[in-house]
Amino acid sequence: MDNNWIVENLTNAFGVWTSKMTEMWSLLTESPQTFKGGTIWQTTEQLTNLRFAPPKYFTRYWRL
Repeated sequence: MDNNWIVENLTNAFGVWTSKMTEMWSLLTESPQTFKGGTIWQTTEQLTNLRFAPPKYFTRYWRL
């Protein structure tokens, strides 16, 4: 049974399947603060702060 190429292919396929599912699960369960070093979350927070900033905050950067 060790020389059966079908069994070897199935074993390799299940190994790849398991590793990819593990990778997907770790990405899905990771918090936004730690995903890719947290840069995406920090950018989201900065954009939220800009959205709710008082109007005079914008006059420093753009002359109205």
